[in-house]
This record gives sequence, structure tokens and C-alpha cells, in this order.
Amino acid sequence: MYRINVDETYNPLKTIHIDLIDRPVNWQSKIISLQKYYLEQRDDSEPKNINDTINFLIILSYSYKLITDLEDEYSDALAWNAMSLGQIHQLFYDADITEAFCNEVGSSIVVTHRKYGRCLTNIVFTQEFWDALKIRAEYETGASITAITPALKLSLQSHLGNMRISLQIPPLTPSSPSFNIRRLPSKPILLPELIEQGQISDNFAKILEGKINERNNIIVAGEPGSGKTTLANALLNLSDPHWRLIIMEDAREVVISSDNFPMATRFFMPSVGDNERYTKRADEIARLLHRSPDYVFLGELQNAEDSKVAFEGFSAGIRGMATTHARSLDGLLSRWVHSHLMEDGLLSSIDVIVFTKRELIKGISRLTTPHLYIRMDSTFIEVV
Repeated sequence: MYRINVDETYNPLKTIHIDLIDRPVNWQSKIISLQKYYLEQRDDSEPKNINDTINFLIILSYSYKLITDLEDEYSDALAWNAMSLGQIHQLFYDADITEAFCNEVGSSIVVTHRKYGRCLTNIVFTQEFWDALKIRAEYETGASITAITPALKLSLQSHLGNMRISLQIPPLTPSSPSFNIRRLPSKPILLPELIEQGQISDNFAKILEGKINERNNIIVAGEPGSGKTTLANALLNLSDPHWRLIIMEDAREVVISSDNFPMATRFFMPSVGDNERYTKRADEIARLLHRSPDYVFLGELQNAEDSKVAFEGFSAGIRGMATTHARSLDGLLSRWVHSHLMEDGLLSSIDVIVFTKRELIKGISRLTTPHLYIRMDSTFIEVV
């Protein structure tokens, strides 16, 4: 359906052209007609999450003969375009595209491709796309993006995968709205796959499996895009299915099968930057003690309050795992002690720290074997 051509000349990035080919006649008219029929047919009782909306639009497109059986492959594209979000379908139809972002309306969108790395595209970030993305984000989250709360984060789940979307506006950005969309794996990458891909050694995997079985408190740290959540997800899938597993995230990244983990429970944790609801973030972490979990996953400890509440929970008997951003053990410990003002007694509740690593060569990211530290008495010792 899409023709993809890549110009591998760097100017300054490679350029990838993604074009819809052989599309049905009167394509723009069909989009406008489907929008009209949707507004006429929609009612307040109708589910309006993105998957239900797409399915409803597809049914309408066949009902009004906007799509024929011979044009079946275009029904999804028509539905996405009717929501003014056709760029998402166009960008992520290729399974090897994992990320798309742009910092300014009117500029070309940049994608991250598994084979070609970072590439400019022929797709422009339009005001119409921004408006549609903003409306969808505010509907899905129930929050607003304003000058007072200039950032919003959400997950959109569709047949294209689980998309983690971040939106920003001035004054957080210089002069224009910006966005970042990451496609997360639809199924977890398990530990044997990470071993096979060379992202973790067999020895480290065995150690971490034992630490999970012992319900140790584990911090998975690393720079953005270094595979923190990928590794954490692989470890969580080693946990005992009889455990009451509680997962707390601001956007759905962990993939856990309810068939394999019937007692796993999810809670939404408002992200940093959402000032109106942020106090609920610490409250939700603090309430963990009353939910009697066997093991907890906390997605992305971002600031001093996050760290303090989480570590107080660990010190009070909560067992679990959390992710956070850091480049090194010294840097992480220094931030906890000097910036977050954490006491030694709270830090002693952490049993294991894993640092994920990545190499970036011409925009192509490659994850490498992490560094592993285990608490011995009052300090952390690196395992080699």
C-alpha cells in the first residue's frame, strides 16, 4: 500500500520517502465524506477510544460504499485519515519504524528505522495533524495541555502497536508545538531473546532471574532509549504467576499477559509536569502498602518525591522494581544523596542496580550488555 524509498546520502540525514500508492479514486472526497458520516452517526453512548473509533469508521466506510472489497487494504488508512491522524498510519505502517518526532510545525518529521537509523521523511508536521493529536491526547487522558501544564504523555493502542506519545507546547518548547511517538513492542522481549541478541550475558541473566525469584528490590537505570523498560519487562515476565503483581506507569509500556499473570493489576500514575494531578502520583505510590502486593513495578522515578516515596515503601517492606534515568552509578548515587537528599537508611533498601547501555552510530542504536551492581553491606559491588 505504501511505497518506501530511502536515499542513503546524508544531507544531513538519510531521507525516507513514504508514499501511498494506487489509492482509491476521489481519496480526499472519501475522507471528507467519512468524517461527515461519522459526525452524523456518532452518539454519546459509543466507545470512543482509538481502536473502537477506527473500527467504527471502517464499518461506516463499507456501509456507505466508500471502500469496496477490492480496496480492503485501504480501509485502515481511510479511517486514520478521517481522524486527521493519517500521518501516524503512514509513518508506522512499516514495522521497522520505531519512532517519529518533530520539533516544529511546518518541518519534516524524523523517524528512527531499525535498518537505516534516523531519517528525514517527506511527511510534514502540519497544524491539522497537531490539532488532531492534541484533541485525541486530551480525550484519552482526561487532561489538558496548556501554558500552565505544557506537556502531556499518553499511550495509544491500535493494530499498529502500543504508541507512547509525548506532546509539548510553549513555554516548554521555544515557539512551536512538538511531539514524539515511540512504538513499543506488542509482546515482551523475553530474557532468552535478549541473551540471543547479545543485549545481556547468560551469567547476568541467571543472576537477575535469581534476584527476581528472591523478590529483591531492583533499580533499572540508563539513558533514554537504552532498553530500561525492555529489560524490566523481561525480568517481570520471570516473576511467579501466583504473585499479586502491581504495575504503576504513566503510560503503558510493560507488556504482561493476563493469561500468564492473572493477578497482575495496573494503575495509572500521572506523569511529572501534570501539576494539577501530580500530587496523586506520590499518593498512589504510598497506597501500595495497603494493597498488599507481592511485587511492584514503578515506571520511571523522575524526581526527589518519586524516589523518596518509592524508597520509603521499599524500606517499609514493599518488594519491587523501578526504572530511572542515569548514566553511571556514581551519578545516580550522587543525585539520590545530594539532590534528592535521600538518607542512607532508605538507600539500603535497594538490593540490585542494573545500568542499561547503548551505542549510537550514525543514528542506528545498538543495545549492549548492561553493568550490574549488587549491594554488599553498605556499598554496591560491580559484577563482572
